[in-house]
Amino acid sequence: MEGEEAAAKNRPAVQAREAQAAKDSAWLTIQRVFQTRLLEGVLIAYVRRDFPFGKWDPLPPDSWRALRITDWRRGTAEGGGVRLTDLRIAPGFPSASKEFAAQLVNAGETSASTPAAVSHAGRQLQLTIDVRTSKIKIKGVGELTGAHYRLVAVLAETAKQDIFELLPPEEHRFVKVQQLTKRLKMGDESVYRGVSKCRRAFGDMATAAFGEPVSKELLIENLRRHGFRLNPNIRFIAPKSD
Repeated sequence: MEGEEAAAKNRPAVQAREAQAAKDSAWLTIQRVFQTRLLEGVLIAYVRRDFPFGKWDPLPPDSWRALRITDWRRGTAEGGGVRLTDLRIAPGFPSASKEFAAQLVNAGETSASTPAAVSHAGRQLQLTIDVRTSKIKIKGVGELTGAHYRLVAVLAETAKQDIFELLPPEEHRFVKVQQLTKRLKMGDESVYRGVSKCRRAFGDMATAAFGEPVSKELLIENLRRHGFRLNPNIRFIAPKSD
């Protein structure tokens, strides 16, 4: 009875954690869909360049290749050295200001900050995990080796299981940092640094391959308190046999 009583006592806490995890996952999905709809022009963001009494200008959909919403409640977006506040979102396909789009592009090119990332909508990586050579081969992009190979290979185990179980992309599981520390035999800080370096290495290769900066989450996604996972849109390709 003691075990049953302990389980009953802990059940509310477990249910609360599960509910929070479901909420966080749903919110991540909503943000991804919302950003995609802005890029596609299904939704249009309006901004006042002369706050607070200026005319509302529609942001061109392509500007969301450089921008990302950083504060959903306040309507703030940043990217390419530009910070926009008090955005208003509405459905429709209005003709956008080419001049304003050019300003965003030029700001991104001249900014001293990190180049803005392109949304990964419409892109799908094709990964081959070659255990014989310890390489992650990304079709059309390049190869990851060493610590990058080990990190992606561990994340791929969960990703492949999710695919095998036919889970929808939004339900693909995150691998907690504690799990990664055990599998990779390194401390928490080393895991975080390893993910950052892997993303950066991939980003450099992808930028050269695609001709423009890409989202760091095109390869590895993260959700605070839940860990990391490979982008659910990744397609795995079996290595060629000799």
